[in-house]
Amino acid sequence: MFQQCRWPLAVVCLIVTMPAFADSPAPRSSYKEVAPGGQFVFVMIAPSTVEVDVQRWNEAKAADIREIRRVYNRSGMYRNDGSTKPLWTVDWYAHSVDLFPDGVHLIRHGPWAWLRDARTPDLEVEAVSFFANGQLLRTYRVNELIDDPSRVRKSVSHYQWQEDGLVSGEFEYSISTLDGNRFVFDVRTGELITASRENRVSRWGWWLALCAVAVVAVVWSLWTSRSRSQGKKPNSDQGTKPASNNP
Repeated sequence: MFQQCRWPLAVVCLIVTMPAFADSPAPRSSYKEVAPGGQFVFVMIAPSTVEVDVQRWNEAKAADIREIRRVYNRSGMYRNDGSTKPLWTVDWYAHSVDLFPDGVHLIRHGPWAWLRDARTPDLEVEAVSFFANGQLLRTYRVNELIDDPSRVRKSVSHYQWQEDGLVSGEFEYSISTLDGNRFVFDVRTGELITASRENRVSRWGWWLALCAVAVVAVVWSLWTSRSRSQGKKPNSDQGTKPASNNP
């Protein structure tokens, strides 16, 4: 009897535990990425020992990680010519970055955003940060970019707020959010160039419409009140009898 039930029980256990694994952030691992144009390469070293860095990966991936850590010992930007002397370094880890051909500018993407509880997203987490030569220019948090948290996509313990993010010009980066907003940033300064906020426009539209209705209602009320008061005004010519001439 036990032998017959063992496999169904194992399947049930797997189904129960799957969401926990599927909803876990990816492990930190060392990687390198060549900048557009091929002149520079950005290296990210995981904050762990080599053994911990490779233990979750297959043989090919583990070999790549070991080679990265053999050649480079610091996270940062290097010339893509075999040089091991960094042009500039960073002291943080990120799973994802965007690079530019000049080897100076970099965009760091924030961590996988988490939920405070089953329903409430933590909007204080980093959304995106802009760097030049390894120095922070500007950081934007999720609550600066979305206006309607109810439209984020939630998982068991995390959420997704971004529709897409892409390099839209030589030094421009655009972000679209799941609640319909769109932003374009100047990568050289981290400052906002343009912003289109669908929900804020909608809210202002509703407020303006309500104000317009209220004004019309007040004007109509005043006009009808005045009309009624004029209609009730007695006519001095009506009901007046001529004076009698009889003695």
